[in-house]
Amino acid sequence: MKKILLYSLMFIMTTFFVGCDKDSEGLSHVSPSPSFELIGNSVELVQLGENYSDAGITVTETVGDETTELTDVTVYTSLDTSLPGSYTVSYSVKNSLGDVFYSDVQRTVVVYNDDITGVYEASVSRDG
Repeated sequence: MKKILLYSLMFIMTTFFVGCDKDSEGLSHVSPSPSFELIGNSVELVQLGENYSDAGITVTETVGDETTELTDVTVYTSLDTSLPGSYTVSYSVKNSLGDVFYSDVQRTVVVYNDDITGVYEASVSRDG
């Protein structure tokens, strides 16, 4: 019985000392998730051919009691104001640890053409 107890104690002590390896220190971390908030409207209207400038997004990160604004924001879009249609603008940011987060908020930009130039035909008929 004493041998089993001694071997068990030796196994636990060996596992304890081997498990505290410095090589694994810092490999895992909790990365703070940023908060995204659109500046302006979530839907923007742009007339065909006009320039569009995105209003942007505010991104903050809270670690403990400290809130920091993140400025390394990347904007993704295929917006082409020379073609009518609906386009999505999305965002990503690197947090303080360098991890990339993609926003859960997006902006929709609608490029419209209000020119009604064309050839119109009409027929009028009267009774009487």
